[in-house]
Amino acid sequence: MNVYCTGVFKEMDLAVDSIIKLINTLSEEDLKSRPTEGKWAVGELLSHMSVLCKADFLIGAGASEADLDHFYEEAEPDANREAIKDSLICNYSYLKEGIGRLQEAELVHVLKREPNVQLFE
Repeated sequence: MNVYCTGVFKEMDLAVDSIIKLINTLSEEDLKSRPTEGKWAVGELLSHMSVLCKADFLIGAGASEADLDHFYEEAEPDANREAIKDSLICNYSYLKEGIGRLQEAELVHVLKREPNVQLFE
């Protein structure tokens, strides 16, 4: 993997680890809490967040809106701590492995432009 991608993933590893630690502090009752009426409960929000890494990779790979709708319907876990943590770890791993397989030229191709940043120099 590109040395700059490795640095980014090191920071993301810390963020994912921190999210897992935060989830561990919540009770199942906390996950059901809906701080604002008509908005998602804490567990629903965390459940959705747990699949975003894979969703972002799929978007970058050209997934259609219909593909993503189907992905979200199938992928979002139940709003309980263990399911959310497992989903977060699995989907983050999917992103890391997918990016790790890309070569620098492919990263530029996906962007459809030369970014002119240190990552690609």
